[in-house]
Amino acid sequence: MRIEGLFVLNFNVDYFRPVFQGVKAGHYDRANPNITSENFPSNRETGIKKIQLRLVHFNRKISTDKALRGLDRQGPRPATLQECLAFGERFPTFQSKFPTAFLDSPWLDLEGRLRCPYLH
Repeated sequence: MRIEGLFVLNFNVDYFRPVFQGVKAGHYDRANPNITSENFPSNRETGIKKIQLRLVHFNRKISTDKALRGLDRQGPRPATLQECLAFGERFPTFQSKFPTAFLDSPWLDLEGRLRCPYLH
């Protein structure tokens, strides 16, 4: 699987910030009501940390499974919801170019479909 584009961005993530505050800080037009601290507890990192996020663009519509396999071959781990929200706040216009999925925080919706947080 060929990765078409790679963007490397540096920014801070506050892993202690509740999800609702991250959603509010991003000034999103719409937010899924399932995106809550209860559904997405932060358990990987703590505190405020500077991260380097590598956004991968496959240049086509792709399934979550194929995207994860492609990432696995490239080495980066999928981003968490806290990283997604911090990214959306720091780079608000990026999501207008194309949907940006964050694959480390999946959940099952009410219909039993696997979903991942994304910005669009």
